Amino acid sequence: MSYSRWSNSRFYTYYLAEDTWHKDGQRFDISGVACFCYADLKNDIEGCLKKVRGIDPEATETQIEELRGYMKSFMYDVETDEEVTYYEELKNLDRSHLSKIKKILSTTRNSYNRRSDPQFSEAVMLLEAPVEMVPTFVGTVKTELGLIVLEKLLKK
Repeated sequence: MSYSRWSNSRFYTYYLAEDTWHKDGQRFDISGVACFCYADLKNDIEGCLKKVRGIDPEATETQIEELRGYMKSFMYDVETDEEVTYYEELKNLDRSHLSKIKKILSTTRNSYNRRSDPQFSEAVMLLEAPVEMVPTFVGTVKTELGLIVLEKLLKK
């Protein structure tokens, strides 16, 4: 999704999802100038703008302020992105949250896709498994979310 194009701005900017699961896998690309991950902008938007000024010293303050607005729009889009939010919520859940998982599944737009999603399926399988069976899954879990859930269950 683009925030600006050369026809109406000095900068062509767009949202680039390199990894649909992580906030930091979301990139704000300023074509031909720089690309910043979500955390870069969230933690130091001024530093990112300073980098752009260094690469493109002819950009006016008005253009830089316009760019700041696009960056803020991007951050908002990442923070409200259904896929990113879904993953962030799931990786923080444990057995006591199975009802919340079912609620997340039923209230999201793409609930059918989520039911067949390998990350989701593996995480739910682990959370529903009897406690004594959890150690038997070591070495068989394949998804990142499954590994996060397995690690949390083994620590208990």
